[in-house]
Amino acid sequence: MIDMRRLAELLDTFGLSQLLSVPTHRDGHTLAAVITRADLALPVVDVRPSDEYSDHSLVLFQLPLPRPPLRYVDVNTHTWKGFDADRFRLDLLNSRLCMLISELDDMSADCLQQIYDDDTLSTLLDKHVPRRVVRRRHQPTTPWFDSDCAVPSVVQGPLSVDIAVLVQLLTAVRGLARCDVNSSRK
Repeated sequence: MIDMRRLAELLDTFGLSQLLSVPTHRDGHTLAAVITRADLALPVVDVRPSDEYSDHSLVLFQLPLPRPPLRYVDVNTHTWKGFDADRFRLDLLNSRLCMLISELDDMSADCLQQIYDDDTLSTLLDKHVPRRVVRRRHQPTTPWFDSDCAVPSVVQGPLSVDIAVLVQLLTAVRGLARCDVNSSRK
């Protein structure tokens, strides 16, 4: 059972607010929470009463967060449009990579690796599929998973269990909020 007074004190310690003040269960209990930073604009919260299929209310909220700035990155790529496989195969067969096996016997593993990577394939690729720099929009697949989410928190002391649970909860809420922001853009 959650001690609501203790949860409120814990949230207040971290400058957070729990925004739901209405029951989210058919029997009058509050089972859901919408937690945000106290210094942010309040989200629009809509609690839809339960129906015949569930005894839990549906809680919808939209956070008024700004969009991340649009970023472009330069990417090195190859121009594959005019690639001629037959010419590439011919040049590959005439390369040092396709020498007689007897000529390769006396070479070290490092020398063979260099022939494979640097001397032959890279040169042939650059010849048949020239490199070019392309500017692309950078759009992470999970923009909510930033460096704050990736770094695990180390917490010690008498409240370590409560704080660890709160950190997990806040990370999940933060992720859901960022996902909601992204889905509202579409």
